[in-house]
Amino acid sequence: MCHIPMFCWISATALQSLLMKEDQAELPKTLTEMYMHFLIKQTELKNQKDYQGGDTDRDMIMKLGKLAFEQLQNGNIVFSEEDLKECDIDLKQAAVYSGVCTQIIRKESGLHKKEVYSFIHLSVQEFLAALYVHKTFVDRRKNLLSPNTVIPVSEGGESPIIFLHKSAVDMALSSDQGRWDLFLRFLVGLSQDKNQGLLQKIFGDKDKLPPSREETINYIHRKIQKTSYSNKGINLFHCLNELGDQSLVEQVQKYYNSGDVSKILPAHWSALAFVLLVSNEDLSVFDLRKYYGSEAVLERLLPVLKVAKTALLSESNLTDRCCSYVSSVLTMKSGGLEELDLSGNTLNDSGVQLLADSLQDANCKLSKLRLKRCGMTTTGCQSLARGIMSNHSHLRELDLSKNKLNDEGMKLLSGVVKNCHLETLRLSGCGLEEKGCTRVASALCSNPSYLQNLDLSRNSFSRTSVNQLFNFLQHPDSKLFKTNLQADGATALATALKPDQLKELDLGANTIDDAGVQKLSELLKSPNSELEALRLQGCRLTDEGCAVLASSLKTNPAHLRDLDLGRNTMKEHAIVELSKFLEDQSCRLEILKCVSSLLGTLREKLNKLELI
Repeated sequence: MCHIPMFCWISATALQSLLMKEDQAELPKTLTEMYMHFLIKQTELKNQKDYQGGDTDRDMIMKLGKLAFEQLQNGNIVFSEEDLKECDIDLKQAAVYSGVCTQIIRKESGLHKKEVYSFIHLSVQEFLAALYVHKTFVDRRKNLLSPNTVIPVSEGGESPIIFLHKSAVDMALSSDQGRWDLFLRFLVGLSQDKNQGLLQKIFGDKDKLPPSREETINYIHRKIQKTSYSNKGINLFHCLNELGDQSLVEQVQKYYNSGDVSKILPAHWSALAFVLLVSNEDLSVFDLRKYYGSEAVLERLLPVLKVAKTALLSESNLTDRCCSYVSSVLTMKSGGLEELDLSGNTLNDSGVQLLADSLQDANCKLSKLRLKRCGMTTTGCQSLARGIMSNHSHLRELDLSKNKLNDEGMKLLSGVVKNCHLETLRLSGCGLEEKGCTRVASALCSNPSYLQNLDLSRNSFSRTSVNQLFNFLQHPDSKLFKTNLQADGATALATALKPDQLKELDLGANTIDDAGVQKLSELLKSPNSELEALRLQGCRLTDEGCAVLASSLKTNPAHLRDLDLGRNTMKEHAIVELSKFLEDQSCRLEILKCVSSLLGTLREKLNKLELI
């Protein structure tokens, strides 16, 4: 609310007189207290005006409260002159209380204008409505929220306000879109001692309320345990704050600060959501594993996810059910989620369908989507392709690795590659064969200007199909600078790659052998080479092949930062050549992975490196 200009003005109005007092009165700690001070300020302004109406402040506020409550019940935020008259409010009175109720003009039809009215902000309407309902219950023992309910009377003639609070809590929980949430916060807050004292300044007498604060708090605690819908739970914690109860929040805060979130009861994860939302923590990255990876926890922490830009939900035992929660966030008008990782969860095609529908929504801002190993087949691939190709999709990174897409799935995705602006595409271990590779190559050649990262490792491509893919690498508009392939095609690769463009090359777990490295070394020797990462782990290189590679790196040492030669056969010859490369003053290598038994030999050469 602090980002809403009208709320800032209300706060400034309420605080102005308090800050100017010599005795430095305690500042409001709750929303209800803030609005009570605002209302008192309005009555003071009214008394300074030249108005000789017969109504007292009490009468006028109750009339405005009745108007606010009845219009809130009808779902109205604007109302007519007739509505004012039904509450016995005339236009002159409305003008006198312009700080609370203001006149606006709008066109309703044709050339005719009609005067309509509204409170300066919906929160003011909700506050006055709550005040009216509260005073009606206290003064007349009438529950406007449940008119047919018989309210017991205590020996002193008072009615326990817990009955009103129960009605309000139940009504708010059953309403849609938080319609009564703020009303509820104000209503329970008005029973607090400090606000009772402020009410006495306006109404002249203090409400006769039997002690029931603890009953209301306990009732809200029970509702929190039973409430699964996250936004409803968050509002109940706001209500506890209005009542001055921090016990549950403090308990959860203790567990969270200690890092032992496992002690938080399932029903109390909403308390953690409240703690996070009112804290100064950076909530732009939401990592579910940081808390406790489960669907129930995700549901209760959904309000935190709604303010995040990155959602890391991988390996969290989620099912397709979670996709409905995530979809609600993606399609929020005020949402800002840009990166989503659901890898390693059993979403299946049904969950992917929900996500695909979200991509078509105009409010969706997602640019990175990772669905690695989530149980998707060609059926889900079809839905996803349709969602990505919608006019609203902003997607730039897509990871579908380790899903059974097969060549038929690649046929569906080829339209995405052809027509969208993907910059990163990962299809490792997707069961693609020669037809799939051909379709990838054809699609890339049709739209070569965007893709920068391509991972097709762990698929069964032949040398012929890989050669077709390398036609894309030779395209003058190709922007590819990172590739991860699993194919016996080092000769074609060395011929096709653009040395001044490629930044990262991963050929791990391929049968490259020494002959292939000989061809790659020509690429590495190029003065135009700007390769920063080279990964050749498990490529069956011998001592001779590693020596050839190290020698070629020495020719152009200034760019490479990351070199992986793990799980290859390296001996003395390779060590000598690698040492020469490391000793070069132009060498910028930061990470070296190789056979662990050789690290001792190289250690004195590797002081500046990260050894892995």
